[in-house]
Amino acid sequence: MKYIITLLFIVVSNVVIYSQFTIEGNVQNEEGNPIEFAQVYLDNTSYDTETNEEGFFKLNDIKTGSYVLKVYLLGFEPYEKQIFIDKNISMKIVLKERTYNLKEIEINALKVSEKMPFAYKNINKKQIEERNYGEDIPYLLKNTPSVVTTSDAGAGIGYTGLRIRGTDPTRINVTVNGIPLNDAESQLVYWVDLPDISGSTDNIQIQRGVGTSTNGAGAFGATINLNTETVNPKPYLSLEGTYGSYNTSKISAKAGTGIMNEKYSVDIRYTSIKSDGYIDRASSALNSFFFSGTRLYENSSLKFNAIIGKEKTYQAWYGVPIQYIDTARTFNLAGTDYFSKQPAYDNQVDDYSQNHLQLFYNKKFNESTLLNLAAHYTKGSGYYEQYKVDEDLYEYNLDTSSVKSSDIIRQKWLDNDFYGIVYSFKKQFETSELI
Repeated sequence: MKYIITLLFIVVSNVVIYSQFTIEGNVQNEEGNPIEFAQVYLDNTSYDTETNEEGFFKLNDIKTGSYVLKVYLLGFEPYEKQIFIDKNISMKIVLKERTYNLKEIEINALKVSEKMPFAYKNINKKQIEERNYGEDIPYLLKNTPSVVTTSDAGAGIGYTGLRIRGTDPTRINVTVNGIPLNDAESQLVYWVDLPDISGSTDNIQIQRGVGTSTNGAGAFGATINLNTETVNPKPYLSLEGTYGSYNTSKISAKAGTGIMNEKYSVDIRYTSIKSDGYIDRASSALNSFFFSGTRLYENSSLKFNAIIGKEKTYQAWYGVPIQYIDTARTFNLAGTDYFSKQPAYDNQVDDYSQNHLQLFYNKKFNESTLLNLAAHYTKGSGYYEQYKVDEDLYEYNLDTSSVKSSDIIRQKWLDNDFYGIVYSFKKQFETSELI
């Protein structure tokens, strides 16, 4: 009898020791609405999950013992509770909202809302991802109202442009996070210098006609506001690739740390895009790198963005001569001697790099008062190379005593700097706003 009791005690002890239990429950906000994507985990263990669209979570196969249950989601106070597991547990967790300036880059002062008397179109992140196959921003926007796009290479990659309501690009003001993108001299926007910027864009707003831009007369025709991605609360890693007509390919890798220590976040992206183009020799080789680092405070945030672009495209600027439109639609005049007596020059390229550095500071004084400061610097450098027929050599300060003209190969270089500070102060009253 003594041995039976001892054996029974050992069996029961083993059952208790090796039993595995579950924790399940719902996460809600203070209004009782379910919270999706909240991280639920037991501290210092491998047990972790996230809530679904109904706020439900479940942790399985948990051994008996003491644990610290934690729940975290950006915008809410962290939840922490000491628990002892010796049976299945069901619980309801309520998260309190936390005062965070979640929109690290606040450009609401430039954006149109439903109450404003402007014609506009909003494109959200999901819509951008569905349309992003590596083509430049003009082709991503081509199906929006009043937008007409062009592509030198004919494939939407390389040199592209757009018009809105027939307005040329010099009268369309473009901003990235509220910072002007238009070239300071020509007022043009060279989208080719920002390959796959859509891969790091959270939303786009197009304002047709006179809009809310504060960046001068260039906004009389239209305004395009791009806002890069906000902080991602969870770590992530993704690799994407596409392949299509004219040997067009795109490879993109993205990674982010999520919120670290409730204060820091880092996101990076690298993209490589290549295409032979529809037009003869109109190839493109584009590379871009995006870096974003954020420091969150209780009522303010500091963010740094680096947007690096590198393009090398074979020139296809001249279009197709009218006499070839029915017989040689892909004819490219660039690099030829106009009458095609010899093969086209194979290095008639545009080779340019453009780097954008942006620093943002936002301060939320209270629910109705917001200050935004942004400093920016853009560095551009590169050249385009051309084969020119029967050029006058005196224009190049060359000796013309024996030869006055000749076919030549030339490079024209560009080295420019653009910098400035953008700021806004927003005060909300009961029936009005001061910006």
